[in-house]
Amino acid sequence: MSNCAARAFWGGLILLAITLVRHNHQSSAVTAPAGGYTTQRPSPQEILVERLGRGEIDTDDYRQRLDALREPPTCDRWNRDLVA
Repeated sequence: MSNCAARAFWGGLILLAITLVRHNHQSSAVTAPAGGYTTQRPSPQEILVERLGRGEIDTDDYRQRLDALREPPTCDRWNRDLVA
């Protein structure tokens, strides 16, 4: 192998290693933040409580939405919501 080909080979190998390390580091940062714990998305009920606390919805709206979350979905309910 010529000197130029050897340099290209080792340069490509180093570039591949750097790319793999960066990709692995970025994907692990998304799934496991500092401390190794995975973050969980808030439940719909928790989101409602946050929205109520920020004043985005009032207590009547909060109760109505909470009742809708607790109610099992039925075909009638989905059809009614689509028409309304």
